[in-house]
Amino acid sequence: MIPGLSLIGVGADSCIINTQTLVNSNGFVAVEVKDSCLFRGFQIVVYYNSGKGYGIAQSGNSIVKENKISTAWFGMYVGYTGTNLPITYKNIISGVSVGIELFNTNAIVRSNTIYTDPSSGAALIVGIWIGAFGNESPIIDSNYIVDQFYGICQELGAYPTIRNNIIIKQGGDGIHTGVGKANILNNLIIAESGYDGIWGNGTIKLVRNNYVTGNFSSYGISHVSPSDTIINNVVTNCSGGIQVWNNQNIRIRYNDIWNNETNFSGFTPDSTNISVDPMIVNDDTTQGDLDFHLQMFSPLINAGDPNILDRDGSRSDIGLYGGSYGWTYT
Repeated sequence: MIPGLSLIGVGADSCIINTQTLVNSNGFVAVEVKDSCLFRGFQIVVYYNSGKGYGIAQSGNSIVKENKISTAWFGMYVGYTGTNLPITYKNIISGVSVGIELFNTNAIVRSNTIYTDPSSGAALIVGIWIGAFGNESPIIDSNYIVDQFYGICQELGAYPTIRNNIIIKQGGDGIHTGVGKANILNNLIIAESGYDGIWGNGTIKLVRNNYVTGNFSSYGISHVSPSDTIINNVVTNCSGGIQVWNNQNIRIRYNDIWNNETNFSGFTPDSTNISVDPMIVNDDTTQGDLDFHLQMFSPLINAGDPNILDRDGSRSDIGLYGGSYGWTYT
């Protein structure tokens, strides 16, 4: 696409770009979206499996929305956009080794659905991968990710805000962070099987109002370091709750760590941290749709950090719907 072009399909179910017979290298790109472009309403079938090819490469102040991308090594690549703000919105990406790669970009990645390929033999299998040489600050918001290795992985110098995402784990880590900074807010991370819910080593992290639950064989929140702030989170039904590897001046407060084999490791929690049944509406798939809102008499209501307010102006609840990025409800 040339800069400034809008290319609009009649719908991703019927308007199809098929490049299977054209892919001749790992770096093959089906669609390049340049600055000031809109690309919307297409289905892109890249290759025969998740071993080769990119679905969409996006740059500049462009918008890529409401497309379907399947059978590719990388579903999307968004990179080197400088001060531009590309938007990646409501795309469905499936059968890939990497859903979306972000590199040196301040992109807004919102409301996408990503299914990585469980049979992929790639060295890296991840829903959304984030990296930067500088301090680019992409926003990863309200995405739904089903993944076998890393749901969201942040590396190098990026400073993303990761909020309101739902990550279903079938192995590996939910949110995995490396060198840099990250704000990890109001995410729901559920393990059918997995290792760590939120893991960080060398990252300065704000981890707030997340809900981590399920068959994590290690910890819900792991490798907490002195520079981290862990606040208003819930961890339930994991092998371990919160693990600290260096306990100098740690800031772990107002969390509910409940019904794990080991709730706390590497530190002694202060009295603001509790271990009680959070009393959510439904965490059992056999009883209908999952619902992580708090019941009326939950002990987590108005029990979070008093310096943080819910949207209705009351003291923050502990858990998924508390704080400024949560929601108001009766």
